[in-house]
Amino acid sequence: MSNYKKILPWLALLAAIIVGGALRLHYFNNHLATNNGFAVFVDMASHFFRQPGGYNFQKYIETTKNPDDYIFTTKPSYRAVGSFRNEKGWAFILAFLIPEGTKGINNIAKLVALYQIFFDLCVLVLLFFAGRSLAGPWCGAFTAFLYALFLPAIYFSTWVVYYYWAIPFSCLSAFFWSVLYLPERRKWSFASKAWLFVSYGFLVGFASFLRLSFVPLTLVMSPLIYLKERNIKVSLLLLFFMLLGQGVALAPQMAITYKWYGVFKLSNRGVWHTIISGLGLYPNPFGIKDSADLTAVRWAIDNGGPDLNKDGMEAYDAFMKAKALEFLKLRPDIYLRNFVSNLKRGLTMTYAFGQRYYSGPRFVGLVDSNTKFYTTPLLVISWIFFAVIFIALSITLLFDYNRFMLLFAPFLQGLYFVTILGLYFPPVDAHQTAFYPLYIQLLGGSICALILFISKHLFPLIQLLKRSNYSLKRTMYIINGEQNNPSIRARFFFFSVCTLFIFVLWLSGTVAANRLLAETSHGIPRPPIKEIILQNTGSFENWKKLNKDFLPLGWGLVQVDGMGAKLRRTEDPSKVAHGKYSAEITPSGKGIVLLYHKVTWDKLYGFLGKTVRFQAWVSSQNSVQRQVGIALNNGINSSNWPKAFYNDSGQWKLLSLTYRIPIGTEKLVFYCFVDQAANAPVYFDAITVNIITHK
Repeated sequence: MSNYKKILPWLALLAAIIVGGALRLHYFNNHLATNNGFAVFVDMASHFFRQPGGYNFQKYIETTKNPDDYIFTTKPSYRAVGSFRNEKGWAFILAFLIPEGTKGINNIAKLVALYQIFFDLCVLVLLFFAGRSLAGPWCGAFTAFLYALFLPAIYFSTWVVYYYWAIPFSCLSAFFWSVLYLPERRKWSFASKAWLFVSYGFLVGFASFLRLSFVPLTLVMSPLIYLKERNIKVSLLLLFFMLLGQGVALAPQMAITYKWYGVFKLSNRGVWHTIISGLGLYPNPFGIKDSADLTAVRWAIDNGGPDLNKDGMEAYDAFMKAKALEFLKLRPDIYLRNFVSNLKRGLTMTYAFGQRYYSGPRFVGLVDSNTKFYTTPLLVISWIFFAVIFIALSITLLFDYNRFMLLFAPFLQGLYFVTILGLYFPPVDAHQTAFYPLYIQLLGGSICALILFISKHLFPLIQLLKRSNYSLKRTMYIINGEQNNPSIRARFFFFSVCTLFIFVLWLSGTVAANRLLAETSHGIPRPPIKEIILQNTGSFENWKKLNKDFLPLGWGLVQVDGMGAKLRRTEDPSKVAHGKYSAEITPSGKGIVLLYHKVTWDKLYGFLGKTVRFQAWVSSQNSVQRQVGIALNNGINSSNWPKAFYNDSGQWKLLSLTYRIPIGTEKLVFYCFVDQAANAPVYFDAITVNIITHK
């Protein structure tokens, strides 16, 4: 019977592998996707052993025209004429994964996706051992099942893109601290520890080849060495060996950059412009519209800076550094507000905007109010899970220090990734993949740790307290089995300070958001009211040509969950309310069609706290109720958008909605919509947006 109980968790692991593999293969068969530049990385892989980091852009263009005829070889007949300036590790991995002579980009993508699925199942196994180390084999099986069912991991394992590869390397790092390096459980010779840390440093160094965010990870995790060793000399030596291993892995990467750019560093990509771009993803008074690289280049020129494409990266990044520091000095509250908002979203797995990487699978996590999967129960559950992790960390810190260290390692690593990748930008699913296995390890381990605590300590303690009247201090000693341990007070003090710090940080972020309503100081004015009204108001007079079609200037068109709808400009006098043109939308019967104008972040700053009136003239022979109208996307779930519906048949009608823009609004989009049940073309004209109050 005893052997049978030992076998059961392993059978559960096998079941998790089967279920996880089946779900990933199902998604592979139905939703395999690549990013738009996959063929570039394939070309980089082809050149890697002769020209590391090099690629031929002209060959890439030819490949995209005839992707099925491409044949992979590590001995290409043509030279690379360009070099990827950032992470190059994925090309190195692809060079090993793709067999010589493989034909067709799609076949290569399928092969790489199958490898990704294999490695994702390996992550599942590593999480089993991490859970097993924390709270026994059943905790390992539970954690493995959580990852097998985790939707983001399923989706990203079948999206062929280098962002996925942060998942296995992040998990390997956590595995080191949770399973391998446990001096409190097993005796290690110093030589064994030294080699162990050299290997770990090399692992993190190679991971930096794929994602530069791994570079500082060794220093971030280094306090754990002292917390486990409790010896400064030994800790410093092990830190040295860890950095030595990382240096061995980083040196070739720096040599590649030196060969191609003449600079001995990991990447030749600019750093400071990312701070400016990050400001452009929130309401700001600096005139920064969004985070796009081309927009940042244009912004620098407009503000007296150099042209990146003419003056080079060094001059461009130096200008961006000066501007970033100037803005930080003038308005530190804006930086603080953005950081707190990013950190909150990352920790709760709530991803913002969803505007990047359309070709890849979307994030569908516990909370994402911008997708059709959003429900209020999921919102509640996500906060419950977050609370469970926090409670488990608190209880184990106070009552079970060794188990706390096993939870604290993935927490520290996860907090680092969420922080560094959300420092300037709101968390985007593709950028946060390193957090996925850590979140599952924390969640599975926290649930199991709380169950163990309740079963082993809480129930017996209740019975004990019924018989005797113990103080809190005495009660804590009883749970720990320690009668005179002064570290109990230190842990309680540490827990109290951390809780207070989190509260102050959250509160300061809220205060910073409220300050955005006030007039800016130091000579930075609010945008003039006339500059924050929609482009192309009044009649749809101005159109831009997009391929063979036209779009109203300042507007875009998207069809959600469908295709086939058409937009055209019409000048039939009976179908125009004002001026020369109106916008005609012909529905396809599938999905909802949205003609939209997104308010850029620099303009949105001027809307905060004000009341706007959005109006449009609408005409249609549609006879189905509540299928046509106007709406305002205020950054929350679409079911709560302010809307005005067109209910007449065939007559022009003025639709109007009035809405006060809340202080914390970070997204504002005006829509003219036609839902899938509409049975006739719809005409929109004379769009106006007015600010009707300045309070």
